[in-house]
Amino acid sequence: MKLKTILPSLLTLLLGLGVAARVTLPNAQNRAAERADAQTRVTALEAEVSQLPTERARETALKADHARLQATLPDAEALPSVLNTFSSAARALNVQLGPIKRTVKASTVPGVTAVDLEVALTGTYPRVQALVQTLGQLDRAYTTQGVTVGVDDAALVKAALKVTTYTRDATPPAAPAQPVTSVTPTTGATP
Repeated sequence: MKLKTILPSLLTLLLGLGVAARVTLPNAQNRAAERADAQTRVTALEAEVSQLPTERARETALKADHARLQATLPDAEALPSVLNTFSSAARALNVQLGPIKRTVKASTVPGVTAVDLEVALTGTYPRVQALVQTLGQLDRAYTTQGVTVGVDDAALVKAALKVTTYTRDATPPAAPAQPVTSVTPTTGATP
């Protein structure tokens, strides 16, 4: 007899547990999914944090490269000095310089002016190649834009070398209206 009196209470209790499970189970599943997502984000953030020392070292190296590059940009074009540098390097490598054509243009870098020089060269191929490579090791920033090579009757190379050198603008650049995207140079001293 006691079972008859307990049975409705037991059924009510089981029904209540079923309803409670039905209500709380989806919430528990949602919480488990949210926890898994949060753990994934935490793992990704921990990976980023572990890269901070590397990124700080890279930042320091980029700042040093920037300072070095700024030091290679004179305040004035000083064309006679540039021509003297070209002449000295060409003489040392036994390469003859021909006419030089000069063009000034705006640079893509704020605060910098680009000066294009087209130089006619005559010499053996290895010596002309050495002169082009020498430009990348000079104290001033030069960018080689191209070399056109031909051979004359004496088996000498006649080349037209297009080089750009840079100067800092006298007036500092205005603050950009939008953020400036940073570009990491690959090699050489190109602004």
